Amino acid sequence: MYFQGFDYEKGQYQEIHISFIANKIIYINEDVRRTSYYLTEDGYNLMLSTLEIESNMKLTIHEMIFKLHMEKAS
Repeated sequence: MYFQGFDYEKGQYQEIHISFIANKIIYINEDVRRTSYYLTEDGYNLMLSTLEIESNMKLTIHEMIFKLHMEKAS
């Protein structure tokens, strides 16, 4: 999706690409393939900023936050 955002360095609006969900092809075996959808980094940031997280995803989000803290520490 593209949104209009203001670039303060250039002093004008420009289109900004933001994608919350991406997909990839996963091969189950040689003949069978499926499309798998996953959250992008922008999608995770949106979920964390709104704090609208389903209870079954809370552990995954906590793991992701821990990973981000570990990356910042190194």
